[in-house]
Amino acid sequence: MNYEQFLTNETLQNSLKGKEASPLEVRMVEELQTGENIIVESNRDNIATEAGIILSLADKSSTEARSLVITPTPNDIPQILTKCDVLPIELEVSEADGFNGEGSLSVKDGAPVILASFDTAAAKDIAALNITTVAFLGFSSGARIPGSEAFENFLETLKQVQVCFCAESIPLTLNAAINRHIRGESCKTVNLDKEQEVQLSHEYYDIGHDLLAKPEALATLFETGSDVRAIVFCNSPSDTDLLEVMLKKKGLKAKKLIGNIPDRAIHTTMESVRDGEIHILILTDVSGRAFPVEEFDMVVHYATPEDPEIYLHRLGQPDSSSRLKRVVSLIGSMDLGNFHFLKKVVEFDFTQKSLPSAEEIAQARFSRFQEEATSFTTEDSEIVEYADLIEKSGEQRSFTLYLLHQFLRTIPELESKASGKGRGGRRGREDHREERRRGRDSEERYERNEDGNEERRSEERPKPKPTRKDIRFYVGVGTEEGLTEDGFLALLKDTMGDAAPELKRSCLREKYSFFDFEQKSADEFFDAMKDIEYQGAQLELQKAAILSVPLEEEEIEDEESTPAEIKVEDVPAADASSEVASQEA
Repeated sequence: MNYEQFLTNETLQNSLKGKEASPLEVRMVEELQTGENIIVESNRDNIATEAGIILSLADKSSTEARSLVITPTPNDIPQILTKCDVLPIELEVSEADGFNGEGSLSVKDGAPVILASFDTAAAKDIAALNITTVAFLGFSSGARIPGSEAFENFLETLKQVQVCFCAESIPLTLNAAINRHIRGESCKTVNLDKEQEVQLSHEYYDIGHDLLAKPEALATLFETGSDVRAIVFCNSPSDTDLLEVMLKKKGLKAKKLIGNIPDRAIHTTMESVRDGEIHILILTDVSGRAFPVEEFDMVVHYATPEDPEIYLHRLGQPDSSSRLKRVVSLIGSMDLGNFHFLKKVVEFDFTQKSLPSAEEIAQARFSRFQEEATSFTTEDSEIVEYADLIEKSGEQRSFTLYLLHQFLRTIPELESKASGKGRGGRRGREDHREERRRGRDSEERYERNEDGNEERRSEERPKPKPTRKDIRFYVGVGTEEGLTEDGFLALLKDTMGDAAPELKRSCLREKYSFFDFEQKSADEFFDAMKDIEYQGAQLELQKAAILSVPLEEEEIEDEESTPAEIKVEDVPAADASSEVASQEA
């Protein structure tokens, strides 16, 4: 907003014509016109704040209704004059404060705005000087402020005066007097920094534990989001690989970037985003450092970070001018621990949302298809002639179904087959995979014999060891609430008695815990414990993950005694303790 649009002083309007005002100046002129007391919360070193307040006072003041600006000490006056040096205003400064008249600011006796230190101001006759507004600048904690008694005595003389108190933080010694004499029912508090903070919507979606559950869910959100600009943060580069492939397969304009990205690549990428060539950036915390989050509509946490600080850092510092309004978290089974810890630490209200329905997804896809179709034009005479014939035939629906089948099914299938011709199509790829499998099952090795000659040996690849399935349960209390493994086992014994299953492993953290049980007894355990109370509140219990654990020696012997029941799955057989560490959320 230009100054001439809101200032009331004609001299100031002419002097500042065509120049842009700050939001604080606009707000202060508006608040000072009400005549009510004002408390301005601001950084003491903010030059624009104090200069803006003085300009607002100058707009209101006249020789019949003057304003008094008070600083803690005479040493603060030169700093104020420097900040106001470029303003077209007149100030009166007392010689008692040691002012020698230096500087380009217009200083003269009888000016509408008086600048004085606290001691000098306290000695003045407020009524005789026609002062109607008093502003305290720089009276923050750490400044050389007056004593509480002297300050309160001075405030007693300002009962018929509008008071503006500007500080970064109000000193404790002055707080009681300010509450009694300045704060009141009609007192206004102005903090533009807080008022301009963006109110972000923090949402989360419960996602299944399947490998493709998150990419599929994210794709549906973007498909129904009408070309939304988004940054997706992944905890690992491997997640970015899978996600980029899945989103592009859905026809979404996505691009992944990992590692330290050069400035030139960042600039090129952002140009593509602004031009609409890219809608979704898939980043890690390293690659996302230099990207302007405020230029995107949505930030997505593909996986919840372990450290809540990372969650906050990913959001940057959006202000009222930024596009960012929505923050989405995808919560899978392995995210439960980190997410519940996050909710306890940060002060955001998280809202659970449901994924779009099948009807909503279909409608969004159709709308996009309709937009592409209605915007298509061609000058190909043969195509135009066919279109005319179809319209005249009276069988438009049959033609529509046929063309849609060709467009949505046959053509993509042909393109998929064509992309595999380098290896002889589908059959060629299957043969290639079979050869590789055989090569792995019987790999040829060469070693030197005692005579130093090479001889070939064949080594069969060892078969994976049998595994069993364990279920990991998330419990929403931890050591901070006094939970121990023995205490949990006692609670389990009291609830289930002799039917209590064997605890395989446990991991207790400050805010939450994990307990592992065999899959065969997991449902019985969950049904018995899901409604149990702990320390007066219902125990939060959820299934978090399915673990593949190597069988013990005696278990293997039992399995081998009944070979028909052996069930070996293609899962890496890792040490149980290392798997617990890697799976902890």
